[in-house]
Order: sequence, then structure tokens, then C-alpha cells
Amino acid sequence: MDGLGLPKFRLLHAAYVTHDLELGKKRLGEMFGVSEFEVGLGLPVGVPGGIAKIDYAIADCDGTIIEAIQPAGGQDGVYRDALAADPDDIVFHHFASRIETDAEWDALMDSIARNKLEVLVRDSTDNGVDFLYVDTRRWLGHYLEYIYFRDGAPA
Repeated sequence: MDGLGLPKFRLLHAAYVTHDLELGKKRLGEMFGVSEFEVGLGLPVGVPGGIAKIDYAIADCDGTIIEAIQPAGGQDGVYRDALAADPDDIVFHHFASRIETDAEWDALMDSIARNKLEVLVRDSTDNGVDFLYVDTRRWLGHYLEYIYFRDGAPA
């Protein structure tokens, strides 16, 4: 996105929201030819004003992850508000990109501040992973997630 100064984009995963995690897994599995999903339930995610809870399923598609996300409570509007009207449909939600250095993370923070971009999710894990969602819907029609594995390797 020329002019915003966002870091180089390195696709990690594509995420979809669903009313039903099992249906989301089925749809993504059929579309992308995967059958093995890692599932997490009730994951707390830090959002402005509180905590969202999500259920998720991820699968590796030859090095790129696909993810199904079902809102599961709390302040989960960033996910729930994107759900399809038809409960049998899934909806694309965001691409995720990997941040590789402190300088890139700092450049991302500077770009967010300078451009007054809305951050809808911001959290970190106990094992050194920082992540956030930037609202880029005005430019792209979807969110961008940036993930920084501070120790250099995905956890």
C-alpha cells in the first residue's frame, strides 16, 4: 500500500469467519484439499475494550495456512460483525503477514500512528509472539494481520 509505509508483506495465512467451525473446516478442506486441522477452542484475543474469544481451526496448505474462525464470546465484534447473513456461508476476513525484525515492527507502529489506522486486535503470547489486526478495509476490503515471532520461529 504505497504511501502508508506498511512493512513488506509476507503471506502467512488467509482467515475466514464462520458461524459454525465444523462447517468452516469442511468448506475450507474441500476448497483447498486438506483434511487435517489443528483446532483451538475459547482462545482469548485482546481487543480494544476487552477480550474476544474465538474458536479456530488451521490447516497447512503447502506452506500457507488457512484458518477458520468462529466468534465465541466476549468483545468478538471484529469477527462476529463480518459473518455472512446466511449461517451456511463463510466469509474471507484477513490475510496475515510475518514481521521479521524489531525495525519492521517499529515501522508498522509508526505507520499506524502516522496514518491514524485503526487497530482492532492487539495481543501477545507468553512465548514471544506479538500480533495485531489493522483495519485496511478502505483500501483492500479486508483486514491485515501482522505477526511478529520475536524469537524468529513460529510457535
